Formats: sequence, C-alpha cells, structure tokens
Amino acid sequence: MHFRYLAIAGILVTTAPAVLFAAGPRYGTWGVATEDMNTKVKPGDDFFEYAEGTWLKVHPIPADKTGAGYNYELPDEIDASELLTRSSEAGVTFVPGADFGGPPSSARLAFSFVSPAEIDEGVRRLAALVAPAAAPV
Repeated sequence: MHFRYLAIAGILVTTAPAVLFAAGPRYGTWGVATEDMNTKVKPGDDFFEYAEGTWLKVHPIPADKTGAGYNYELPDEIDASELLTRSSEAGVTFVPGADFGGPPSSARLAFSFVSPAEIDEGVRRLAALVAPAAAPV
C-alpha cells in the first residue's frame, strides 16, 4: 500500500515540472528594457534620465498630472511616526510606512508640483533629522 503512494509521488515529482514549465515563461521576457534608456546621458550625470529617458520622451507625463512617490526603508531604530512629528516642524511631511502596511521604520515620500530644488531641500532636511539616529555609536 505504501509502495503505491511512493510510486505515485515519484511519478508526480518527475513529471510535474515538465508539465508546469512546458508552456514557457508566465510573465514575459525578463531583463533590462534597453529601448527605454537614453544612452546619450552618462549614468553618473543623471541615472534616471539614462535609465528611463527615452521612455519618458515617448510617454510624456501631462503637466497637470505630475507627481510621484517613493517608499524608503529607514534605519531600524527610527520610528517613522516619531520622525514625522519632527520633520513636520522642519516643513517636510511624508506618510509613515505603518500607515500603508509597511514596517514602522519605513516612509513614503511623495511630491507633486514642486521643483527639483524643493525636493532636494526636503530630502536634505529629512537627512539632517535621520543622520543622528543612523550614526554609529
């Protein structure tokens, strides 16, 4: 009786992968989308423009729909909710990671209708608040 189950299990283990993978990849091709790149830009000068420049030219973002958001993992010892209180006083806000299901030490930064200089200034202010907690003791 046990031998029959072992034999069936052996057949399944050896044939299942062939059946499952016979149709080929389920998610399309993988790799780098080189057609989206702007290789006229040096990656060290502007990596985003280098990696996505051509895609952005082909798929322009309407001026009235600009904006983006990024999730960041902060050092484990930083509670993003507590950091939000201090960063708000410095004129920078974000969404604590816990508010969207992330760990307490994560944050979602978003921006819209602000200049690159304003984004740089906001990141500089946040970095100044995070740096003391992240410094080695």
